[in-house]
Amino acid sequence: MQDNELFVILNPHAAKGKAKQQEDMIRTLLGAEGKVVVLYHTEIGNGAERAAYQAAMDGRKVIIAAGGDGTVNEVANGILKAV
Repeated sequence: MQDNELFVILNPHAAKGKAKQQEDMIRTLLGAEGKVVVLYHTEIGNGAERAAYQAAMDGRKVIIAAGGDGTVNEVANGILKAV
């Protein structure tokens, strides 16, 4: 894990599957200034909360939710459980 790392939790099923099509853009835009983008794909109905919790427990400094409001909610809950 590096200080310039961005951990992105992506729900590829968000927006009726269109979120998966944004993966390359996410990597390009977030990695533009030399940031290392680590992308984690969730599974349908779960995964984001557990991934966010583990990322926070591992000491990752930046955790980004990419998906719909459900994904954002799960990621926030995972981070808060780790605090």
